Amino acid sequence: MHDQRFVDGRPDVLTFVTDPLTVPLRLGGRPEVNLYASTSGTDSDRVVKLIDVYPGAYPYDAPMGGYELPIATDIFRAAIAPASRIPKR
Repeated sequence: MHDQRFVDGRPDVLTFVTDPLTVPLRLGGRPEVNLYASTSGTDSDRVVKLIDVYPGAYPYDAPMGGYELPIATDIFRAAIAPASRIPKR
């Protein structure tokens, strides 16, 4: 996977960011997201990513400052989704 900074500022991207971690954090298991969305188009894709953002000033490797490393990614292609994967209201 590549640096994800290219999507910063796009109008079709919603981002949630936490404060920088002060102690190491270990995540385990499978990420789960409950996403509710609608579109007036005939098809659309939903992409969910878990990204580790390096500090802006990264003294160990300066070019990595601010690097956005994808940890987990899933794409939900709504146009071809089987009806069983579309939640009922």
